Amino acid sequence: MRVLWGLECRLTKKVGRTMTRLIRKYRTVLSITVRYLFGAGLVYWFYSSRMIDFAVLGTLHLQVVLIAMAVVVLQLFLGGWRVQLLLAEHKIFAGIARCVSFNSVGIFYSIFLPGGMSGDLARAYCFWREYPEASKSSLFGALFIDRLIGTVAMLFMGLIGGSFLVHTLGLSRFVLISWGVFTAFCLVYWGITRLHHRVDKARGGMVGRLFRFVEKIDVQGYDWRTLTVASILSLAGHFCAVLIIFLFSQLVGSGLGLLKVTAVAPLGLLANALPLTPGGLGIGEKGFELLYNAVGGQNGGNSFLLSRVFLFAPALLGVMVLIRQFIRAHRFLISGLKKF
Repeated sequence: MRVLWGLECRLTKKVGRTMTRLIRKYRTVLSITVRYLFGAGLVYWFYSSRMIDFAVLGTLHLQVVLIAMAVVVLQLFLGGWRVQLLLAEHKIFAGIARCVSFNSVGIFYSIFLPGGMSGDLARAYCFWREYPEASKSSLFGALFIDRLIGTVAMLFMGLIGGSFLVHTLGLSRFVLISWGVFTAFCLVYWGITRLHHRVDKARGGMVGRLFRFVEKIDVQGYDWRTLTVASILSLAGHFCAVLIIFLFSQLVGSGLGLLKVTAVAPLGLLANALPLTPGGLGIGEKGFELLYNAVGGQNGGNSFLLSRVFLFAPALLGVMVLIRQFIRAHRFLISGLKKF
């Protein structure tokens, strides 16, 4: 019995060590799989509780689809133009078509990987491969500023809309706290970007690289005209997203006007960007459902379910770009297979 007990203990330890190695090796895959399952579970729960209904997809008609696609194309162009301007500040001259394409790659990755930052890293890698001579800190800094301006514009529009509706919604305290948090965020950013002025950025090591990056994300390093145009493009691009959400809110009978949708959409989109599920699957729908109910509307989950189809439609362009890059990277192998 002692021999059997010893064998069982050794076998258990061996199995445990093997499982630990497998978990460490495939940790990323397991994490993404768990998040997908979590997102799918949320969607099923919302569907079974009738918070969302996939039947609303059948309400789409040609006129609505054409209008939504036109707004999406405009949003893509505005986003590509903004990136082009910011990259040009660092002598990285990319065409508008390339900026639009790589932004679409970022959207594609943000669908399949948790959080919006995964898409930012993907498009940064695409730009780095296309412009290997460019400074990495400059490239990442420009894309960081692009994300920063886009987020600030989205929050600013939401706060303005909320301020107009503060008495109607009875959310005076919430709006005041939101403005306070927004101001604190701006002050923290200002404080961080001041650090590089007092440090020798030529020093080596991680500290030097960190402060060189901080220098690149300081808006004072950009021409004011570029920042002004980029900010206007961000506001216009975010308004395109609001228009799409408003369009489908009207289609499903949410009962909300454009101003209310403008006020709540930024919070819903931020909830959708939380790195809990790939592409915010289920999280965005629940966020919009709660927000719409809070302002006297309904069908927030269905509104965003339809909007998601079009807001993430540029991912199809991203797929085509990735396929093209794959073919270019393996053209010698493909030509050899053709000869064979």
